Amino acid sequence: MQRIPELINSNRITYAVKLSAGVRDAVSADGAILLDIDNGSCLSLNAVGAKIWQMLKQEWQEDRIVVALQQEFTTVPISQLRQDYLDFVEELERNNLVQIERYPKAL
Repeated sequence: MQRIPELINSNRITYAVKLSAGVRDAVSADGAILLDIDNGSCLSLNAVGAKIWQMLKQEWQEDRIVVALQQEFTTVPISQLRQDYLDFVEELERNNLVQIERYPKAL
């Protein structure tokens, strides 16, 4: 029987993501531009990043976002989609575009 890593890893962290108040965006089918009006930084997103950004704006949680990505990118393993999501929100955090609360996920 195959074991799914997400179900056996009791140390998995869940991220609660809050958008920074000073962020403005311009979204198109090709991607998005994020501008932090408080410090003048700018970040360009590809189409996938823009989709995730839109879901974050709608206050979707991590699991719902990953499932939505899995439905669109059916050949990509869910573990890779989850890691890509986490890498993306951490990049947003490094650019002061979001604040992240990290807490252990109960199984």
